[in-house]
Formats: sequence, structure tokens, C-alpha cells
Amino acid sequence: MLYTYTGADAAEIIQLKVQILADYINVKELSDDELADELASNYEEASQIALTAEGQGLIHRTHINGKAILKKVLQFICNGLKSDDIQSKILDLILAALASVMPMAAISALVAKYLLKLFMKKGIDAMCVNVN
Repeated sequence: MLYTYTGADAAEIIQLKVQILADYINVKELSDDELADELASNYEEASQIALTAEGQGLIHRTHINGKAILKKVLQFICNGLKSDDIQSKILDLILAALASVMPMAAISALVAKYLLKLFMKKGIDAMCVNVN
């Protein structure tokens, strides 16, 4: 399920954050390639929603570069973080980063959970090394 982050009211965003924080720990840890695939899937689904909303119908994409999306997301997050930032700050940046790269800011809570789990497990410094 995708959530439209921009335009959502404060209560919806708070509910999304609470849901992510409540069970991100329960999602499996993904490799970089698996996370890139999830981001590509999120992007494709968001693109379909955007095209449908514009009345253009569905299109089929042959390949979406999930690794490029992951790189942009990590750059956005890492540029806003300090090594001692807390979980809620990390989540805020994850959601903002996803919203900045996904069509219509349509983000997957599951993808946000995967990213939060990686940051909490590996640490900010390890996740942000060699980013940029």
C-alpha cells in the first residue's frame, strides 16, 4: 500500500510514523540489491498511480534503476543526519527522501521500514560512508 506523503494531514503522517516505528523491527533485513528492487517497485507503482490520475492510463516500464533511486535516497538522508540523531529524526528524513523521489510522493511504508531497520542496525556512520 502506498501513502501520499505530500498533502497528507498531520494526523495521517503521525499515524504512518507510529505504524512504521511500531513494527520496523519485524521486517527482514534486505541486501542493497533487494532494497533497490523494492524501491524500483515502489517507483513503478507510484508512476502508475500518477499516470492514472492524469488520465494517461497504464504503461509498462522495462527497467527502473532501483540502485540509482537508492543512491538518491541515501544522499538525501545522509546529508540531513548527524551521527547522534535519534530514530524519529532518521524516520523523518527517510519519509522526506522517499517523497522527494517517488512520483506524487507516493511512498511505501514497507520500504520506509526496511530503510529504518538498516539505519538502526548498521548505524548512521556505516550507512552514510561513501555516500555523495
